[in-house]
Amino acid sequence: MFLSQRIFTIFRCLFFSLFFISCSQMHFQDQTAYHDDGRKKPIVCLLGVFDSSMSELPWSLSEEFTTQIQQKIMQSRQLFLVQDYPLVNYLLSQDRNYKPFLQDLNVLHNLPLQSEYVVFMELIRHDLKKSTESVSLTEKLDMAIRVRIIDLRGKSPRIILQELFEKKTDILGSLSLIDYRSNTWGSASFSVLPLGIAHNDFCNTLAERIEEYILVAKYK
Repeated sequence: MFLSQRIFTIFRCLFFSLFFISCSQMHFQDQTAYHDDGRKKPIVCLLGVFDSSMSELPWSLSEEFTTQIQQKIMQSRQLFLVQDYPLVNYLLSQDRNYKPFLQDLNVLHNLPLQSEYVVFMELIRHDLKKSTESVSLTEKLDMAIRVRIIDLRGKSPRIILQELFEKKTDILGSLSLIDYRSNTWGSASFSVLPLGIAHNDFCNTLAERIEEYILVAKYK
């Protein structure tokens, strides 16, 4: 009974937040290139998340995670995102065996980019597993993204962050059985479901980490 009341309270609170989601969305043209004190913001090319997780969800995790991370960074207004990624992606796509963390970084200096920094991300794990405890009402969501941030300001590209960003989250078992073909990412219901909340938290934390490293590199 207590669990049901708790779930209802969570849903009720999060439902009302949906009214404000559309107002919080930002676009590239909404950004400013300078801080209020006149300092120029770091110029960043945030490449789309390369998905090698083999997830069976009925939508693109690449699109979802890219959008979530992009929105978080634009809302913080600390970085200036530019749309250099079509040019970078075109170059990288010429290699049929493209692996975002095995690419020769020097080729980036041959492109007419605006960017000072390029961010590569690869989702390598997205697993939802049932708890091994027989009395448990939860499942474990295990996610991992490889991140590489390249500083292009010098004579040659320099890696300022390369790591595996991981997070394991408990998902209520009774809710993880939802039909996600009817509750896909982008639907009104998804953002208040346990999976949607877990994805949002994961992307927000990763966006903050990317931002932190770029700001340190820019202003140290």
